[in-house]
Amino acid sequence: MKGGVSRKVVLIVTHMFVLLSLLVTVDYLIAMGYVSEFTIPRLERFVAAFLNFPTNPDIPGNFWSHLATTLYELGVACLIVIGIILPLAFVIGIKRTAKEVVEPVLLAFFAIPSIILYPAIYLMLGIGPSSKIALGVLIGSSYLFIYVLSAVYYINWDLLKMGRAFTNSQVRLFWKVGLPSILPILVSAIQIGVSYTIVGVIVGEVIASSSGLGFLVSWAETTIRVAELYATIAIAIIFSLAFIISLNLLELHVKGRWKTI
Repeated sequence: MKGGVSRKVVLIVTHMFVLLSLLVTVDYLIAMGYVSEFTIPRLERFVAAFLNFPTNPDIPGNFWSHLATTLYELGVACLIVIGIILPLAFVIGIKRTAKEVVEPVLLAFFAIPSIILYPAIYLMLGIGPSSKIALGVLIGSSYLFIYVLSAVYYINWDLLKMGRAFTNSQVRLFWKVGLPSILPILVSAIQIGVSYTIVGVIVGEVIASSSGLGFLVSWAETTIRVAELYATIAIAIIFSLAFIISLNLLELHVKGRWKTI
């Protein structure tokens, strides 16, 4: 356990060192005139813009309201993806006929650039939170479906048959026997689904919105505020990473719980 923790600490420190080295190198290239400050800001300007962004008076509206908008859109989209799409995908996965119908459609959907669907969704739902939620669900659920359909192959059906000798409850049988056999893949499916849901929501805000972190990215780009642009991108990245880290912690908790069963 201690070895695993120390290895993670070393990896985090290494990643931070590489990131800091990259920032310093880019800043040096800007200072020497090899890179224009109109494309990438100096490090001190970026840090100042990042730290002062929540209180920046030039921001249209209140920063915290923009953050709350993105959090709301992402939260609702993730609840739909995990609470509705995930069980639906599992039910379709164990039904051979339904799976044979749905899987080719999803594979065909992957061949379509998702961005071409954005205008149609904006026309139907407007540029408010509803369209961002729909975009997040649309992109996140498509990837989630594929992973869940693949996870069904790893269910230990023989063990389920043996379990029927000890209990008549199908729900208890699946919860105690079926689910643990596919849990690692299922958690990975949720992580992938949520990751692409974040992409759908943020990109949707950048393209057309009146609030949210993506809207602030678009505002900084159109007003040519280079330092604020990179500061907003950094905030959006940190916001997204916080969601992913939360899922990783949930994964560790769930796996630990099933090990004790």
